[in-house]
This record gives sequence, structure tokens and C-alpha cells, in this order.
Amino acid sequence: MVLRLLSSWKMLLDTSTAYSQPVSEVILAHLRRSVINTWEPRDPEQMLRFIETWGELLPSPIVKTVLDTIVLPKLLTAIESWDQRLETVPIHVWFIHGCHCLVRSWKVCVSDH
Repeated sequence: MVLRLLSSWKMLLDTSTAYSQPVSEVILAHLRRSVINTWEPRDPEQMLRFIETWGELLPSPIVKTVLDTIVLPKLLTAIESWDQRLETVPIHVWFIHGCHCLVRSWKVCVSDH
């Protein structure tokens, strides 16, 4: 229901800040909190589903902000803390798949501008 409502707003207001500003103020705060508190980079599927589902509805600058300021720092922290002696899941299993999809999302954001 939220996606359908947001899609309607986007079609009506997409060319103005009347759409991007409220979306940024409401969704970005909740998303930041959710990613920081619950998203685990070693299981990238949750973030990838979010980007695939919401990426078309969110303005590109918001998606880029999410990727640059929330996802990338958390991903880098997971990479830096990964220890092959202690981890049960090899880094390539989660890192390559997650990075491939995130890079694709960044390219979409950049090409929109």
C-alpha cells in the first residue's frame, strides 16, 4: 500500500521538491535507523530487495545518499572486521554479490544526473 501511494505521489510531483523533500525527511530518517540497527552486510539480500523495490520510487539523490552515507560505511566496516579464522561464511559469498548490486544502483543514480 505504501509503495502504491508513493508511486502515485511520484507521478504527480516528480518534477519538484514537493516530492523529494518530504520523501527525504520521512524515509531517510527511518531507513538510516533501520540500516544501522538491523542490516547485516554479510546478508546483503535485505538491502538489495529494498533497493530493487524502492529504488524506482525514491529520487536518485536520496538513493545515492543512502548508498554513500549508510550502506557503504557499514559494508566497509564489515569488510575491515572480517577475519577468515573466525568467520564461518567466506567473504566472497556475501561481498561480491552485494557489491555487484550496489554498484549497479550507484550507476543508475549517477546516470540520472
